[in-house]
Amino acid sequence: MPNALMLETMSSELLTVAERAKREPDGQFHALAHLIDVPALTCAYRRLRKKAAVGVDGITKDDYGQDLEHNLQSLHHRLKTQRYRHQPILRGYVPKGQGQHRPIGISATEDKVVQGALRDVLEAIDETEFLESSYGFRPKRGAQDALRTLDRAGQGGAMNWIVEADIVSYFDSVDRTKLTEMIQKRVADGGVDAAHWQMFACGRAGRRWVFRAGRGHGPRISPFPAPREHLPPFCPRSLGRIRRDATPPGEVHLRPVL
Repeated sequence: MPNALMLETMSSELLTVAERAKREPDGQFHALAHLIDVPALTCAYRRLRKKAAVGVDGITKDDYGQDLEHNLQSLHHRLKTQRYRHQPILRGYVPKGQGQHRPIGISATEDKVVQGALRDVLEAIDETEFLESSYGFRPKRGAQDALRTLDRAGQGGAMNWIVEADIVSYFDSVDRTKLTEMIQKRVADGGVDAAHWQMFACGRAGRRWVFRAGRGHGPRISPFPAPREHLPPFCPRSLGRIRRDATPPGEVHLRPVL
């Protein structure tokens, strides 16, 4: 299940989804788009940072909030009728050390709202797959939490190895076909699929073509699939099977901190 901090902010509808996802680990969801309603979009808007970088249309959070109710009603209608179109993503770069720069994608404010609401729905399902020792790109968790866990394990003598690995240019090389197939194993809802695919098909500002790989680092939903796409053996069902079948009695099993 999602962690306690996440449960505190989850709507009753999303909590029901999370409970079913935990109860039916191989189940598929066919009706989720209705959860991306005006209240859900409002919550996603409220979470946006006031000083966040603006996208290609130049509209800030305050600008969009000037007529918030009308804007969100219009947005919800376009999502419901599958007429919503994600605007092109503005490309930017941030320093990452040693003279290198990390490319980031900056979405328009309205698109950030959709990403936030969509991510809430998908995470309600996806979060049920993870162990408590997983921290990478998960809600209400971060690198400092992982370091504290490692520190406690080290002091308690329960840790023998630390393995560090990095996926080079992950966000620029995501296989979109595999990503879509991964999501569709659990989510078979045309409305959700259409909204998610818009974030792939929007392209980049100033470009007429659409990227066939990658999803850009920066959009609110971009880190969502990262823990599962490249590390499926560390989902709880798989790891539990490894513990039962391969760990000799009396030995401490491998417990990843990701």
